[in-house]
Amino acid sequence: GYGAITAFVPPPGVTASLVNNTASQTIDVNITTAPPQSPRASLTAVATGGSLALSWAEMGLILQTNAVDVASPTNWFNFPGSTTVTNIGLPIDPEVTNVFYRLVYP
Repeated sequence: GYGAITAFVPPPGVTASLVNNTASQTIDVNITTAPPQSPRASLTAVATGGSLALSWAEMGLILQTNAVDVASPTNWFNFPGSTTVTNIGLPIDPEVTNVFYRLVYP
């Protein structure tokens, strides 16, 4: 037999459903989460001389870079070590004309 099932009210951004799995004679719980929608991460960029300082407020975000096209979903790459810091200093290379940065949730 089945044990008692109590009501579950998921927090915002989380959906949950109970599924009667007749093959295994169990009730399965399916939980789906979505990345936070608000507040959005804010990336600050300050260029001074030959360097670019990037900073953000929340630890754990992933800084990504793309030197091809900001609209290209396949050309974004994680910046190494960015989840453990909230700022990065980068040299500006005048020979490289397109470099894009963004923050994403893990």
